[in-house]
Amino acid sequence: MQLAALGNSGLTAAELREIAIFLAHDIGRLLGAELGVQIETLISAHEKRSGSSRSRPDP
Repeated sequence: MQLAALGNSGLTAAELREIAIFLAHDIGRLLGAELGVQIETLISAHEKRSGSSRSRPDP
């Protein structure tokens, strides 16, 4: 599965993470956590393919 939003510069990795956090409030903690894992997996795969570094915000 590829994430077109990252590939065409529609959304940044940080914006996708924000979407996961936002949706977690609506879909519940367990499903939200699974969504977060899936998004992180897709971001990681995209960054490996494109050769870009992780754009994860500092805690």
